[in-house]
Amino acid sequence: MGINIWNWGEIDKGVREKILNRAQNNIDAVMDAVRPIITAVQQRGDPALLQFTKEFDKTEVKGGLRVTEAEFAEARESLDPDLVKAIRSCAGYVRKHHMQQMAHVKPLWFEEVQPGVYAGEKITPVDSVGLYVPRGKGAFPSVMYMLCLPAVVAGVKKIVVVTPPTPEGGVDAASLVAADACGVREVYKVGGAQAIAAL
Repeated sequence: MGINIWNWGEIDKGVREKILNRAQNNIDAVMDAVRPIITAVQQRGDPALLQFTKEFDKTEVKGGLRVTEAEFAEARESLDPDLVKAIRSCAGYVRKHHMQQMAHVKPLWFEEVQPGVYAGEKITPVDSVGLYVPRGKGAFPSVMYMLCLPAVVAGVKKIVVVTPPTPEGGVDAASLVAADACGVREVYKVGGAQAIAAL
């Protein structure tokens, strides 16, 4: 796979239009594939999520879609204690970083830009956030804490995570330990477009 380099002044109008429209063309193709998934999730809810998980991830979800407290405990117990310690340590560094960022944020400030005219900013966290932690051939516990901790530190009240299930139908243990280290308890075993539609 190579990189295409274009000199804008040397290419014709047709090539320019193709370059400018390439993202839209890709989006249109994806939307055609995703639209039926979104509709199915809207109309059928959890049964559609389970069907798509079986179809696309080639697995059946173990237990319910939502990770249980027993599964969080099982994840902690299944990992080497040094790995659990490392995940918690890394999450602690990320938490500290975002707390330091927050120390520099003024939640509310105004200044008079001219007599009687004020401009300013009020910063408030969103009420809820849906986070997607990917899974491919491996696990990404670092993505879990790098997504969750900014929301936790900002004060988001409802944090929901979706992540594709393992071949065994659960959630990667290291990712669950990372969610636990963040204090995030609402994790669902679902990925792909169907997970985004569910959020």
